[in-house]
Parts: sequence; structure tokens; C-alpha cells
Amino acid sequence: MNLPVRQKRHEYDDDYIWYYCDNPHMGQLEALRACGHPNPTRQHAHQIHNRLREQINNRLTEMLQDSTVLGYQVLMNLAKGAETEAVKLSAAKSLLDYGGRSVKHTMIIESPKSDAELDLEIAELQKEIQSIDAVEGEFIEMDREIVGTETVECPLTGNTAEKNIYE
Repeated sequence: MNLPVRQKRHEYDDDYIWYYCDNPHMGQLEALRACGHPNPTRQHAHQIHNRLREQINNRLTEMLQDSTVLGYQVLMNLAKGAETEAVKLSAAKSLLDYGGRSVKHTMIIESPKSDAELDLEIAELQKEIQSIDAVEGEFIEMDREIVGTETVECPLTGNTAEKNIYE
């Protein structure tokens, strides 16, 4: 039967966790050197880090929770005593987000007409558009039949154009 091997704690484990969590960008090897390990190699740093991974994650989680409380206090101070109204508004919005009570940015468009009614109205408007023809700036209904065309001349320019003749 395979029992989990209990890993021996070393005197530098707590220091490694502290150095690494204090500045994770320092890297594993530098954290190992800072805590005074007798043989700080990349391999040892990686092995130690893997062995302490759960404790490191727990410590980082604690640090984040402490920072969350600090961030909340800073937002409260800004919302109460900032010099500009813009900063107060921004802090208040952030506090609402923090509390899960932010205003939802949704828009509901309600139409009193059904889809079928809207489709019918669209069809009627399309028919009306098709029944209009612009000739010399006037609108003429196209429900009449064209019986011929007539050539007209513009008195100013002398240009000619074809004009429809209706019944």
C-alpha cells in the first residue's frame, strides 16, 4: 500500500514563502537565495517551490484578501472626501461594483405592434415608395399606366430629357 510521503519541513521554508510572496517577480531562484538556502540552484528552487506550492497559494490568497479590505477602505475614503466630483462618482461606481450592485447596462425595446403588424406596415411603405416617381421635382403616383414618352428641353441649359406620359 502506497502511503503519501510526509515531506520534511526545512528551516528556510517559511522564509522562502515570505520572500517569494513578497515579490513573485523576483523568481524562485532569487527567493531561495534570499532565504539563505545552502545550495541555491534552479533545480532546487523548482523542487522547493513545487513542494511548497499549496502553502504559497494560501499565502497569496491571504495577501489578496488583505488588499481587498485595503482597497475597499481607499474607495470609501475617496467616495467621502475626494476633492473633485468626478473622483467621488468613480469611487461610488467602483463601490457598487464591489458590492455586486452595479447598474446593468441593458436596454429593452418594447414595441406595441406584433411582428406581423410590422411586416405589413413595411410592405405598405415599400409599395408607396415604388409608386412614387420624381419628375421635374414633382412626385407623381405610379399606379397609372405609362402610355408614351415626350422629349422636354430645359430652357436654361438646353439639355433634353425623356418625360413619361400617363393615361
